[in-house]
Amino acid sequence: MMIPDRIKQNFLLTDQRQDGENALVSGRLICCGQPDFSLRVVGTMQHGLFHRMSLYPGGEGLALGAICVKCGKRILVYDDKSDGYDTCFSAAGETSFSTAGSVRCAKCGGEFFSVDLRFEYPDERELADLDCAAPENAFTWIWVSLTCAGCGKKYTDFISSETV
Repeated sequence: MMIPDRIKQNFLLTDQRQDGENALVSGRLICCGQPDFSLRVVGTMQHGLFHRMSLYPGGEGLALGAICVKCGKRILVYDDKSDGYDTCFSAAGETSFSTAGSVRCAKCGGEFFSVDLRFEYPDERELADLDCAAPENAFTWIWVSLTCAGCGKKYTDFISSETV
């Protein structure tokens, strides 16, 4: 299964399919057998109509960290400086979470969410031909959707980011 190594042990696969030359992998973040996390983000939060929330790259980049509500384990879910297709072929950095903000539900103010992830990967032969050292991290697009554990509000495409 193609999924970034860093989150593999906390990823519950829900769907995997081929879409033309690309592979789509979907799943849910889990820890301690449960899906609820508090979230830390780096980027620009935008709020819209009907309690919509989205996260976009800001001056310090785009990153999402999750903290298990049961054990407190910290999981770096996505960092645009070290994850994705482009970082497999160039020098990668790391986003500082020193100025990270917390995510609160725009509808109820809740602070715990389930995190659904979807990754798009190019054809594995392409990655092999390009001598990609970490093909599991060479996804070309990431989508992150959240569901508030308190009220059930869904934030589809909270993050939708191309990594090429």
